[in-house]
Amino acid sequence: MGRHPANGTTFAGGVRSTSWVVDSNQPNLIRFELYQSPDARYGVTAAVVNGELAGRSQGSAFINGRDYSYRDTVVGRRIGRPYPDICVSASIEQSTRNR
Repeated sequence: MGRHPANGTTFAGGVRSTSWVVDSNQPNLIRFELYQSPDARYGVTAAVVNGELAGRSQGSAFINGRDYSYRDTVVGRRIGRPYPDICVSASIEQSTRNR
């Protein structure tokens, strides 16, 4: 565990779209990636509790030959109305590119 160096070599990219997966062993939990590149990732496992998304996250990165891993607590709250059209459009675009 440790902090990322101020500058270092990384393949940092990002996730353009992500999938939400329900855990078949624990159907009240969902899993999703917020970030992913060839040498780094940040994933979340959470549940909806009292109208909020609450759970744990785990991140890791491999920078300049050193492994940086960490865990966090995640809390999410909707601050506006949902915009499903954005997600549907992105999903259709991604599916078209993957053909």
